Amino acid sequence: MKPYDMDPKQSIIGTDQNDLFIGNNESNIFRGMGGRDIIDGSGCQDTADYSDKVDPVVVTLKRSLPVNVFVGGVTEDVLINIENVIGGSGDDRLVGDDSMNVFRGGPGQDYIDGGDSLDFADYSDKNLPVHVALRGKDEVRVYVGGKPEDTIRNIEQIVGGSGDDRLIGDDEGNTFRGGDGRDYIDGGAGMDAVDFLDKTTSVHLTLAEDGAESVAFVEGIPEDTIKNIEVIMGGSGDDCLIGNSTPNWIAGGDGNDTLQGNGGNDLLIGDKGADTFVYVSFEDSLVDTPDYIIDFNSAEGDRVDLSAIDGDRLTDGFQSLHFGGTLPRPNGVWYEECGNINEFGGLIAGRNITIHVDVDGDALADMMINLCEGAPEGAPNFVLSDPLYLLS
Repeated sequence: MKPYDMDPKQSIIGTDQNDLFIGNNESNIFRGMGGRDIIDGSGCQDTADYSDKVDPVVVTLKRSLPVNVFVGGVTEDVLINIENVIGGSGDDRLVGDDSMNVFRGGPGQDYIDGGDSLDFADYSDKNLPVHVALRGKDEVRVYVGGKPEDTIRNIEQIVGGSGDDRLIGDDEGNTFRGGDGRDYIDGGAGMDAVDFLDKTTSVHLTLAEDGAESVAFVEGIPEDTIKNIEVIMGGSGDDCLIGNSTPNWIAGGDGNDTLQGNGGNDLLIGDKGADTFVYVSFEDSLVDTPDYIIDFNSAEGDRVDLSAIDGDRLTDGFQSLHFGGTLPRPNGVWYEECGNINEFGGLIAGRNITIHVDVDGDALADMMINLCEGAPEGAPNFVLSDPLYLLS
């Protein structure tokens, strides 16, 4: 689920001659070195790496159209099907196209224009704090260690460094990966995301209500302060990610994750591992605004935990929910096969199982949850209270 990949195992390094590189369907990184090279990424998210250059690098990407790369004002390489660029130590000028681009300017006072689409500025090479407040198409300065460094525009997504960064969003949908350090991340307006895909240990985050600040804990240690975030992407540890009463999108990533949307029309994605989707109230996923759980797989140990829900809200005390199989049951849970669906503009498409919950005794659903795509044949795994049912 990585938005881009700069895995050094995919790197290809050229010579001082005029090299020709043609990529495959993987994410490749090409460093041409000397010579007038032709670099064709071919497919996937490919990167041209100019981190060895000390003179300014200038390039404007144009998808599959050949473009020249100028180094120190002299024509050097030709790029085709390249989405990402790593600059050198000079004052580079890196301009994107209408696809998703990733730019890492490196040292120097660089100018970075993402162009159209959703684009990244990557500061993962920085050890000092990175401060930036995005403003859409308007130019903004990026400060590193308190000193102005880059000028960026048309950038929607920021990757921070190992310092205590301060990353502020605009009115668009932004994505922030703080990296190491105790970062401050404010998404601003729009549907904004915080990305913990780089974390290999457990991440615990509960989104606060009404724009208040939350703290993300990594392996139990407070790390980032989060504000105005609606989307969470977990890492490869056993994460616990909890939304608020607004619609949230929460993806656990690898690991045995616990995901809880709370109120609103939430989208929950377990990914790999034995994931638990927790509901504490029937109002967490109402019939008119149901949650969608993607990639639910009983064989991997995924389960829906309804054990905290009172089965009869009209009676004093806590009443257990009971399982009805495929038949409606008063004060109970049942499920039905609903065929294929297509929701969120095709983002959710495929086989669907609907879970129904009645909490007032009329055998009509007060709560509904959709299990999509990876939904298993037969009954999904439920956890109900007193007695405990684990159905597979």
